[in-house]
Amino acid sequence: MSLPLLEGHRGALESCTFCPKLCRAACPVSAADGRETTTPWGKMSDAFLVASGSLPRNESHAALAWACTGCRACRQACDLRNEPAETLFDARAEYFAAGVAPAAVKAHVSRRSERSEDHARAVGSAILRARARGARVDDAADVAVLVGCGVDADDPGDPLADAIVAAAQLVGRPVAVLRGCCGRDSFAAGDRPGLLADASALAASLVGKNTLVVADAECLETLRVAYPRRELALPPTELVHLVELAAAGLPRLGRLGAAAVRYHDACAMGRGLGLYEAPRQVLARVFGAAPAELPRSREWGTCSGGGGLLPETMPEVARTIAESRAAEHAAAGGGIVVTACPRAARNLRKSGVEVRLLVSVVAASLEAASARPALGDGSAG
Repeated sequence: MSLPLLEGHRGALESCTFCPKLCRAACPVSAADGRETTTPWGKMSDAFLVASGSLPRNESHAALAWACTGCRACRQACDLRNEPAETLFDARAEYFAAGVAPAAVKAHVSRRSERSEDHARAVGSAILRARARGARVDDAADVAVLVGCGVDADDPGDPLADAIVAAAQLVGRPVAVLRGCCGRDSFAAGDRPGLLADASALAASLVGKNTLVVADAECLETLRVAYPRRELALPPTELVHLVELAAAGLPRLGRLGAAAVRYHDACAMGRGLGLYEAPRQVLARVFGAAPAELPRSREWGTCSGGGGLLPETMPEVARTIAESRAAEHAAAGGGIVVTACPRAARNLRKSGVEVRLLVSVVAASLEAASARPALGDGSAG
């Protein structure tokens, strides 16, 4: 194949190319964009034809590989369980290496060092705020916390510090906080050298760590799914999402009072990691009742349009997807949307939805629990 990384995807490419397009309605990008070429069939057919040499490897054909959020909804609808996202993300790496990636992707990658430095500074500041809130942070600890580059310091609230505070309380002992990234942005851009550099730096930072607590669902999906498939090795460290720790210790969570809360199954959290029950258990504990649902949820949950660099490569489509989710939320009764994906939260907020990150809900509930008077201290009754 003229795109060598796609050789391992030959079966998926061939079956998708000659498929009757049963998954077309599942793709949020093609639903918002309206073009046949951005359906899973169109994107996979184009990649197959370029890989087989029937179409030129140029900017026009390359752009279709980025018309994907990586949501895996097409896999859910596929009788063969093909994974177009896996194929298209490898196609991105081929196109990026050939210099035909979209201009928005090249610009994104050119800012990589700047973003990394900004994130490291933001995490450093968040550590100070977390310590002021009682979190115990120690670089020598055998449990590490990776906030994730998707968690934006400019998000409402303080999600960076929230992640550190919640992880430290749930672990029950000091934690080390990593300032680097998992490589998700590099992976989504097709920047293979950047991904390898991020993976190498992360592996070095995990030496001597037994557990890595991750706050960003897309970040953990990258480590659990993308790394092994691309033979990127980490030290023998247990990888766990912060909400998994919270669900395992529900009695430690405090109540935040009744609220109209609707849970959004972030694509990476649900179809990526298979975590459906833990977030709902946590929200039911914290708010005293099971969260409301969007019209389509769990395995069939709908994408917010925030992943895969779509807001940068196809901003109008990303906005249309978010507006569709916002309209569904409003029609179902509105309220607060809780999601585990920072990029989903960011895209939904642009459409006027009130969103809280799951990690911040967990942190607030733990602080509420710590503020409760202990039984027998004379304050009750």
